[in-house]
Order: sequence, then C-alpha cells, then structure tokens
Amino acid sequence: MALSTAQVTAFADSVAQAISDYNTNFVIAGGTTGAVTTINAGFGGTGVSNTLGRVLNWLDNVSEKTMLPVTNTSVANVAGFLGSEIALNPYYLQFFPVLDAFDSLLGGLNAYLTTNTLVVNALFANAFNYYQSLAVSMGFRSSSTVPTAIATQNFFPFAIVDPMLTFNVTGAATLTPTAGSATSTKGGGVATIFIYKSNAVNAVGGATFTITYTTAAGTSTTVQYTTTSGVPLASGTISTNSISLGVQAQAVTAVTVTGGTTGENYGIGAKLVRASAY
Repeated sequence: MALSTAQVTAFADSVAQAISDYNTNFVIAGGTTGAVTTINAGFGGTGVSNTLGRVLNWLDNVSEKTMLPVTNTSVANVAGFLGSEIALNPYYLQFFPVLDAFDSLLGGLNAYLTTNTLVVNALFANAFNYYQSLAVSMGFRSSSTVPTAIATQNFFPFAIVDPMLTFNVTGAATLTPTAGSATSTKGGGVATIFIYKSNAVNAVGGATFTITYTTAAGTSTTVQYTTTSGVPLASGTISTNSISLGVQAQAVTAVTVTGGTTGENYGIGAKLVRASAY
C-alpha cells in the first residue's frame, strides 16, 4: 500500500524538526556556540593558561622551535573543524541515506510534491537539495538516475518572514517604503504574503496599493490591495489582523499607492505555512 500524502508530509516535517533543533541549538545560538568560543580561545589563545600561550611562554628556544609551528597548525585546524562542523551542510549529510530512499520510494519526491500540491519545510528541502547535488559523486545514484531537486514552489520558509516590506503613506500618491527580509533569510521557498496596518488607527478606505513581488520562478510581478473603511484593523501584526494578498512570494520589492491618506503605516510579511514536528 502506498504512503498517504499525510504520511509523506509528516515524515518530511519530522526530518525538518531534527534539522531545526540542530540549527537552533548548534548553528544559530546557545548550544555549542559558547563551547566553540571557549575551545578556540582556550586552545588558540596566547595567555599563560591557553594551549598556544603555554608554548609561547616555555622560554625554551629548542622546545618552542619544535612545537610552535605545529601548535599554530593545530590551532587553525581546530578552528576550521569547528567552523565547518557546526554548520548545516555537514549535518545534512547524515540524512542522505533516508532522503535517497524516500525519493526512490515516491518515484521522485519533487514530482510527487507537484502532483499532489504539497509543500515541505525549507530545512527539509535544503537538506534534500544538498543530497541531490551530491547523489552521484557520493555513490547514491548513477548519472542516469540523478534525482530532481525540490523546486522553489514546493517548499516554504522554515520561520515567519516579517517584515518583507514596511511603508508609511505620505500623501494621496506617495509613500516611504523600507525594505525588509526575503524568504532566503529563512531557508528560501515561497509563502503567501499578508498585509497589516501597523499604527494605532483603523485603515481609511479607498487606498489602493500596488505591491511588486518575486514569484517562485524568480520573476517580478504585482498584486493590488484596496482598503475599506476600518479594514485592515489598527495595530496589526503578521499574526493579528493581517489580510492575505493571495499570492506566493519569495520577496516583496516595491509598493505604490493611489488614494492614500497621510499617516497610514503598513507592513507586509509571510506567515509560517506549517510548523515542523517529530
């Protein structure tokens, strides 16, 4: 019996969560970040209580001449190792066997996602696409059976992307935009974008915003949104009183207005499509 779409997405979300936990605790902050600093300072520092410093302070020319070059080499090696290991790509390698088998089981994961209109977390997609790029060289596949990478439209950012753009209306046809983030800051992919009113007054009706955004294919296009009296509501956030613009975007790059009211402030962002979980 074939896997259900719910089983497929649950499995992908579970792998994403394992990567997310590593990313949070080892790569981004906390976890081993402090330990890496401690090791590099302790081994490579020049103080009398540091490994390199002890060699420097032996005050014995013969011993220092023998040990100082190799100690410096080891200091560089340790720092390089910690810098490369406490990163996502080496961790992704640990999932290659299961990603390879999963792709084969489904007869091509990307095609399966497209056919079933499914999307996966960017952390899962990035791990899979790293596997895809190395599948032949690492012996998982032959040149005739190279897997297909997960396409941008088939995965979503691993966290909220907000703001993607903010803007303050300064006149009927003028505004001041401020660039925010793109989905690339949260692993890439696309997500539905939302608009919200960020200052403490409900929207004045009749303003039409033309929002320029980047599609999954990397092309630039626009979507329009027109306010009604009182909507969007005041003091909105991406999570509260935001309104879907009904399009999937990688980035929001520009906005213009007609019928605007001075003093209206807005934000545009992308919600998390689906939380990962074991």
